[in-house]
Amino acid sequence: MERAEAEAIYDAGREVVVEVLLRMDAQIQALAARVARQDERIAGLERRLNRSSANSSQPPSADPPSAPSRRSKGPSDRSRCAQSGHEGSGGEFLPANAVDQVVGHWPVKCVCGHRFTEAERRPVTEPVRHQVQELPQITATVIEHRAQRLCCRQCGRSVKPRCPTR
Repeated sequence: MERAEAEAIYDAGREVVVEVLLRMDAQIQALAARVARQDERIAGLERRLNRSSANSSQPPSADPPSAPSRRSKGPSDRSRCAQSGHEGSGGEFLPANAVDQVVGHWPVKCVCGHRFTEAERRPVTEPVRHQVQELPQITATVIEHRAQRLCCRQCGRSVKPRCPTR
């Protein structure tokens, strides 16, 4: 508002000044409410922006590039295999008559360097068994539908049936 406009409002009298002040107060209240909503939204966006796997439940793969790198805790004293005393979680072996294929694996050489021959293949104990259940390969079945055209003897039109897939 210019000075001349403000003086014109003042000169118009007390009622006009009060009306203008009330309108301005309503605008100020609306703007203050808008600023409060925007501050709340900005704070929420900043919280989301600063989230990482270190301070939330999101996985490390969802961390933004700006997130600090995760440091390793260092090597552990434990081996990578199952720990001693741990009960195996594998299921029971299927019986021999339920196995589709048996593949024998024989050692080729000893740690001392001796190479085993076919004649030396006499097992010392029962073999260590390991069963793997493979899913059959899934293949697509391609079906070609051929709609044969016939000529109508009555009207002479060429007619074809509707294919079931259309």
